[in-house]
Amino acid sequence: MVSMRFSIRIGKVFLSEEQLDRSTDRLSRQLDRKGFEGALHVTINDKEMMGEAQCDYVDALFAYLVNGIDDIFSGRPYSTYFPDMPLQLSITPLHDFVLFSVGDRKSKAHRIEFLQELYGVCRRFYELMSRVFPSGWDAPNLKKLVELPARYPEVLGTMKQ
Repeated sequence: MVSMRFSIRIGKVFLSEEQLDRSTDRLSRQLDRKGFEGALHVTINDKEMMGEAQCDYVDALFAYLVNGIDDIFSGRPYSTYFPDMPLQLSITPLHDFVLFSVGDRKSKAHRIEFLQELYGVCRRFYELMSRVFPSGWDAPNLKKLVELPARYPEVLGTMKQ
């Protein structure tokens, strides 16, 4: 089982994506387009792989993931470092599975489920950001995500949009 969600830190408090979705006007006044902190929460088989302890510039982390999404969906290994800490995130295909690694934490997940969750959390993040920053600073990343179901129907064709 794979679960992914995100949160954004406002002051010392992490707001979940559900809380953020209800307060986009307030959020637009509090976030800096040049970068803001938050967390990508990843749980695989009931094991927390990432969360608030890996708080970083979440907008940059999502951009890194979207930049590597074709590699990930095409079955090629992808790795990147967190924007502001020496922590590596790696996604390695293993036939019907992927090996997800963050630092020394590793866990295997079913490939399709993992890719659907990754796509979903990225898309939710960029859809929220398009409402928070309507000027479109993130439009290329959202456009790339919107095009994915047509390019990878074997993975995303059965997913509820």
